[in-house]
Amino acid sequence: GSPRPAAKGKKIAILSAGQASISSSVPVAAAEAAAKAAGWQTSIYDVQLNPANAPGLVRQAIAAGVDGIVLQEFDFIDIGALLDTSGAVPVVIKSLVFPQTAALGRDEVRRLR
Repeated sequence: GSPRPAAKGKKIAILSAGQASISSSVPVAAAEAAAKAAGWQTSIYDVQLNPANAPGLVRQAIAAGVDGIVLQEFDFIDIGALLDTSGAVPVVIKSLVFPQTAALGRDEVRRLR
């Protein structure tokens, strides 16, 4: 069938692991271009290659009233607890690591190696 039209008037945050790195800046630019093509407002939140900055920036994005958060190069375990209670809907979650409650425990992973 034909694709559904994008929702109108959305405001999203794009959380970048570090705009100084091409591995973040290129996909962030693509996400921003796609969002703008859909008519959405975007804000880029740059963690500056320091994961300790991520929770504060997620809180800032939530306080700004975003409708969604695009995560670039983050594992769920880094900021997942904030997303659960945020009210913002993550529009992209690319993650290979999940909290222990949703995945094998560390001891089990070691045993399987």
